[in-house]
Amino acid sequence: MCIRDSWDGVILWEKGMDGYVDSLEGRVKYARFFMFSTKEGLPFEVQYLTGAQELQFYSNVNTFQLNLDTGEYICKLEHLKRLTIGAYGLTSLHEDFKNLRELEYLDLGSNNFEAVPDMLTPENFPNLHVLKMANNQRKLIYDLSNNISTDFGGFYDETAYNGEQFGQF
Repeated sequence: MCIRDSWDGVILWEKGMDGYVDSLEGRVKYARFFMFSTKEGLPFEVQYLTGAQELQFYSNVNTFQLNLDTGEYICKLEHLKRLTIGAYGLTSLHEDFKNLRELEYLDLGSNNFEAVPDMLTPENFPNLHVLKMANNQRKLIYDLSNNISTDFGGFYDETAYNGEQFGQF
């Protein structure tokens, strides 16, 4: 039995795959982690997936209550091309996140960001073609004119209605 036949959500590098080199054979190319419960950033073990081109972390428990940072370990995977960290409870990216210069696709949807992180620029991510940040809301507030809630997420600063037009987004 091949190891990839027994691990759902994991693809290992094999000869013939696009981008394959002999040093990658048998290492993780793609992994998906979903439906878990953590109150911390991405685990330290992720730093050992140095052959990975794509990783997905999705569906943490009670994400709307969390204020998480990615943590430093994902930032060590400088050859990563596709990354999804969705419904995790993120409100910030670690300062070293900009080390992921080879990213082509980044999905940070369904987290708790209140604004697009400043580090997400073309200078820091020259290969980034897709950035998804949909559904970044902690909770729904239907009437902001009569509400004292704070820490609600949802890109409010960028989408605030000024009476004539919406902001940047």
